[in-house]
Parts: sequence; C-alpha cells; structure tokens
Amino acid sequence: MSFLWLILVLPLSFQLLEYIDELNPMIFLDGKHPKILGWKKRLLELKEVQEVYPPGLKDLYLKQIWKRKGYLSTFLDDKKYGPHVKNGINGGELY
Repeated sequence: MSFLWLILVLPLSFQLLEYIDELNPMIFLDGKHPKILGWKKRLLELKEVQEVYPPGLKDLYLKQIWKRKGYLSTFLDDKKYGPHVKNGINGGELY
C-alpha cells in the first residue's frame, strides 16, 4: 500500500511544488535541500510522469491558489486572476 501511494502521489506533489517554486523560489534552497531537488528534478523529467498530468493542470492549480486568497496568491498577477479582495469583517476591502 505505501509503495503504491509513493508512485501515485509523490510525482503530483513534486509537480505542484514546482508550480509553487515558480511563484516563490524560496521553497527549496539549493544548498539546503540538494537531495530533494535532485530527486524532484529526476522524477519530473521522466516521460511517464510528464504524460500523466492533464493539460491545464498548472492553470487549474494556480486558480485554486487564487481562490483561497492565502499567502501564495499574493504572488499571482491581479490582471490575470482579478482583483485581490480581502474577505474580512467589512466584507471586501481591496488589498
């Protein structure tokens, strides 16, 4: 069971982390995480891993980050995703 989880979930996890790293490249630091970065690079370069993701996964994931309006959404472009609205007590103050 745990090996199957590793095969199915780990590549997707690394792919999503790759998208986040494109937004904010401070997630994995080269000097601090060389083994993880090497493993991620080799895994994401595999043809089988690249073929498993549906087209548009990156855009779908980034839209989901935008909808949640958390820290990572502040790195996304307002022009592409719309105004960044803070859901607070006053109900809709612009950042």
